[in-house]
Amino acid sequence: KAKKKKKKINKKEKMNIPENAYKPFHLGDTLSDHDDQVRGVCPAPSHFPKGSVLTCSLDKTIKLWEPENGENGRVYNRTKIFVGHTDFIIDLKILPITDEREKELFVSIGHDRKLIVWDCDTAEAVMVKENAHEGNISSLKVVGSGRFILTGSWDKTIHIWNAKNLERVTKLVGHEGNVLALEQLDDGTIISGSGNNEIRIWSGSGKLKKTIPRAHTSCVRSICQYETGFASTSNDGFVRIWTKDGEPKSNYQAHDNLVYSIICSSSPRVGEHKLLITSSEDQQVKFWKADGNCLQRIYFPSCLWTCAELNNGDFAVACADGKAYILTQNDKFKATEAKQKTFDDAVQESKEKRSGIKMEDLEDVTILTDIKGQSNNEMKVVNDNGTAMCYLWDMANGKWECIGEYLSGNDSNPNSQDLSQKQAINGVLYDRVWDVEIDDTGAKYKLGYNLGDDPYAAAQQFILNHGLRQTFLDEIAEFILKQTGQNFAGDLNKPKEPQSAMFDPYAAMEKEERKKQQEVKDHFPVEIYPTIRSFTKPEKVMAKILEDNDQIDNLAEHPGWVYLSKNLAAISEKKEVPKEVPELLYKLMQSFKGKALFPILDIVRLALLNESIAAYFENLADTFNILTFVCNTCFVSEAPFALKLMGIRIIINSSEYARPLVIKELDNIISTIEHDRDNLLALTHKQFVIAFGKLLLSISVLLRHLHIKDESSKTIESHKLRWASLIHRALATPNSSNSLFAFDSIRSMGTLILFSALKADEPLVDHMKKAKFQNLLSIKGNNKVEEAAAQLSNVFSVL
Repeated sequence: KAKKKKKKINKKEKMNIPENAYKPFHLGDTLSDHDDQVRGVCPAPSHFPKGSVLTCSLDKTIKLWEPENGENGRVYNRTKIFVGHTDFIIDLKILPITDEREKELFVSIGHDRKLIVWDCDTAEAVMVKENAHEGNISSLKVVGSGRFILTGSWDKTIHIWNAKNLERVTKLVGHEGNVLALEQLDDGTIISGSGNNEIRIWSGSGKLKKTIPRAHTSCVRSICQYETGFASTSNDGFVRIWTKDGEPKSNYQAHDNLVYSIICSSSPRVGEHKLLITSSEDQQVKFWKADGNCLQRIYFPSCLWTCAELNNGDFAVACADGKAYILTQNDKFKATEAKQKTFDDAVQESKEKRSGIKMEDLEDVTILTDIKGQSNNEMKVVNDNGTAMCYLWDMANGKWECIGEYLSGNDSNPNSQDLSQKQAINGVLYDRVWDVEIDDTGAKYKLGYNLGDDPYAAAQQFILNHGLRQTFLDEIAEFILKQTGQNFAGDLNKPKEPQSAMFDPYAAMEKEERKKQQEVKDHFPVEIYPTIRSFTKPEKVMAKILEDNDQIDNLAEHPGWVYLSKNLAAISEKKEVPKEVPELLYKLMQSFKGKALFPILDIVRLALLNESIAAYFENLADTFNILTFVCNTCFVSEAPFALKLMGIRIIINSSEYARPLVIKELDNIISTIEHDRDNLLALTHKQFVIAFGKLLLSISVLLRHLHIKDESSKTIESHKLRWASLIHRALATPNSSNSLFAFDSIRSMGTLILFSALKADEPLVDHMKKAKFQNLLSIKGNNKVEEAAAQLSNVFSVL
């Protein structure tokens, strides 16, 4: 398997560290006593020895660790155990001394929905709030100098509690997703982040001040104060820096996988700068300056849930291997050679377990500079600094492209795997991917599974990643077993007690015959919008525009042009671009006509894959809708082939970040394609045929999502019928002999029909049956085409 990761050969993550400006962290000690994953860490009350730490775990216990200095350096001893939670413990925070509290206490939250205040000296619960929320408690923050406690929950609410007596002061409502992140700024402002990608800003009294609906492209996992504003991170792997009023300042990709935690150091650690520290599913802790300069990364034996600064300047890290780790800058407190070796061996074992191969058996990454692939998408796994990395040969461009870390699979030879059948979730490729709907929250998630894995282990990790109740385990695991045709026998850790009936992740299993779908690979419904990112010879495109320009004075000196000249090939990988770039593209589209528009639109279709450029055109929609322009320019009868191709590519790429524009112009887009249908389907140029297949798929994905969101809309139902008819007509043309076109066309129809793996749009199926669409599914092609056709035939045969 492979985990997607944008990385060039021999090009490491940039670390611009002035000499002697940053002192790196080292392993200090390993805290090993929990029986399950460590989910939370926090400093112990200050009257314990400096550096003391509290840890909480899925084993339902909290433990206190105190450092002791000896001849062999410093070691941590577990001195107390706290028992009182009856389910997983998720987080814990210190309650400082106040006028009403004579000594420091701490508070914890768990999946048992309890809020518990503890006395660290006696290891006893001082106060317990049962059923503090209607759903799992997913976030915790102590505010108001220790006088109040904030909790966020899967019930989509935030509660403010009086820390003196655990009486609720107020409830904040409005989030449409589970509240996963909480922070309070120095001025009292409350910041919250939720599972539907949004951030909300509240006054200290709980009045909503601002909503940032698309703060990230996935759920917001953690927020911390930084300078006078705040930083946030997400399952999308990005760190974003905001002003206190919620205006974006900067962002950068911190990890290639889910980032569960971000914290800010309490004091400057490099010059005058405080550090941001991120913890990730990719098993790394990274130390950052706010400008995105990564100062240090440390790899661990397993997933990392969170990190906390201790009162001696060290950091504690909560790890999924059941351990917590101490990181220190103090050379006197570095781990002994024996402990460091044990840690390094565990990390190396983890890497080899993930890849399924030993690093010494792999050639070094530098070998790729001397060899060429023999066929397109030929895979090569190499040792890249102790990690098995997967590269594919790009025949068109004559180079190896890194697609990510190689993860354990069933193939004995990793260099023989075909990755084209996989589906990705958060950068990780899976054999099977299904939609999960949580009935009591309405949230939808993706469940990935690799054949051969323990279904209960996969279900458990899914529950932990998304903060679900443990009672869901049995139903998720049983669904995986059914969908993959496995038996319930074996050494699986199946729960003995019956599970809650509230959770029906996949709904509508009313037709038993649909089990036939298990016999073929699931190529649809497709969730991810297709894009066209390839771009060859950008310098020639720029030169052609300059050659044809007779409208814009001093074009070569325009700031936007200068930026594009240097960054065009990588524009879709950039996070922010100067505002002059989209402004120039807008001006160029209005200035050029006919064939001269082709290179302009070629740049535009690539630029729309940049979030900030897409946002510019979205904001411009009232005065200039780029998709209206495309429909009126590229698909008129006299438009040359090249413009039609660019028009289709722009519509496809708009679905990535400019989706609201596609939705707004959807009727116009469908009408335009319908009107020019015969001319478009008569074109046989290979690039055009492939692009048209991706257009069919892109609009199908959009319509599917719109239908699920609003099943009552007759307009959407009409759009689906019209688009299905286009797919039917397209698959009946000679272009179906192109395997890529046929594969995307079949997946387009399957995506329109299937809401989930087990729920279909039966009226649409009946309509297509009457049109005898199933007669086209005897199509022959490569394995993927025939598998997709077989899957769609099964859908038609059982409905």
